[in-house]
Amino acid sequence: HPGAQQNAESFLHPKNGPSRAVERAVHIYQEQGVVLKYSKPTRWKVRLRNGLRLKGSGKHCLADEFHNLARLDRSSLSPQAYGYVCRWYFGFLCEELLVLEYIPESRTVDDVVLSKEQGVESVLSCVFAGFSEMLAEGFVHLDPHPGNILLTAQGDVRFVDFEGCCFDDIDEAFSLAFCMGRFYRFWFFKFMAEAVYDDIVASFVFNARFSLGEQQRFWPTYSAFKKEDTSRKQCRQYFTSRRIREKFIASSALSYPNK
Repeated sequence: HPGAQQNAESFLHPKNGPSRAVERAVHIYQEQGVVLKYSKPTRWKVRLRNGLRLKGSGKHCLADEFHNLARLDRSSLSPQAYGYVCRWYFGFLCEELLVLEYIPESRTVDDVVLSKEQGVESVLSCVFAGFSEMLAEGFVHLDPHPGNILLTAQGDVRFVDFEGCCFDDIDEAFSLAFCMGRFYRFWFFKFMAEAVYDDIVASFVFNARFSLGEQQRFWPTYSAFKKEDTSRKQCRQYFTSRRIREKFIASSALSYPNK
C-alpha cells in the first residue's frame, strides 16, 4: 500500500536504534533477496487481538504466517521464513515485519494464464497436482486462489501467503473439495468455463480412486465451495471443528442435486 516501503525502512532503522531482533532481520535482508511483508494494524481491536494471539479466532496476522511456515520448514511447497519482528505499545501490537524466502523465476497462476504462454488446462493440471502433494505433506492452505499459487520455471508449484493454514485432522476428500471449489470461485472462473472445469475435476477424482463414501463427501462439498462465498473465518472453522465441518457437509448434501 502507499507508504509501505517507507514504513518498512523506518521500522528496520528506528531513530532510537534497532533491537537485536531487528538487527538479525536487517542482516538477512542485506545478505540475499527476500520478501519483506509489513503490517501496521490501525484498529485497536485488531491490535489487541493479534497481540494476544487468540488461537482459533479465525483471524490472520503475520505472526500466524510465521508459525505456520515454521511447521513447514522442510516443505518444498512453501517459502522459508527467515524472521519475524513486532513492535508493541502499551500491550497493543503496533507493527509486524516478516522476512521470507524469495522464490526466483516464478510467477503466480494469474500471470501465467494471462500471458498465454501455457495452456489453461496444463496450468490447472499443475495446480491440482500441487493440491495432492500438499495433502500428502499433511497440511491445507486455507486461501488457495490463483494469486497465492506460484509456478516455477521448472513447472513446480509453490504456495505463498500462509496466514491461514491447517495441519490437524486432514480429511482428504473434504480438503481436496475445498481447494478445488474455492480455487474456481476465487477466481479461476475468469479463465475457464464451469462445465470444462467440472470435467477436469471429475477426471482427477476418478484417478484418485476415492471410495463411494469419499465421493459422497467430495461432490456436495466441492459444489458448495465453488458456488458460495465463504469467509476466511468460516474456512478455518470447517477445518478446526469436526462438528462444524460435518454439519456443513450434511447441509451441502441436502442442496446437492442427485445425479
